[in-house]
Amino acid sequence: MENNKAINKLIGIYQIVGGIWGLFTMLKNQFNFASIVFLIFILFTFIASIMLIMRENKTLFIVAQLMQILSMSVPGLVYYFQAGLHFGPSFGTVNGETIFEFYFHFPRYLMLFIENKSELMFSINLIPCAILLYFYYTSKKQKESDIV
Repeated sequence: MENNKAINKLIGIYQIVGGIWGLFTMLKNQFNFASIVFLIFILFTFIASIMLIMRENKTLFIVAQLMQILSMSVPGLVYYFQAGLHFGPSFGTVNGETIFEFYFHFPRYLMLFIENKSELMFSINLIPCAILLYFYYTSKKQKESDIV
């Protein structure tokens, strides 16, 4: 049980550091409407991470992780939000060519409303998936120990 609290604290700190890194990266670039949206996302992730560290609530943190799993570039929209490392597969088509790659990125935020009709890409970030699986199994284990 005490080990879970330490791991939760490390996960929360990891997300805060990733958020700060991404925030500086975002502010270094041009500030626009998408920057305001991601600033709200980053603040939400900070609050959720702090609540996780203080052992208040995991629900907001789980929502923050869900926001980071899928990245996409579809006609009209590009969306990437990772407050932490991005590690996982990316697949889709660009100019009629099928692409499958494995990515490793530092925190990044990007949302564009564009008229890109030639690109259809999806990327899955395995790190938040692993964090969610960790929460699921520790929660299940905790419920089982409460029953006994």
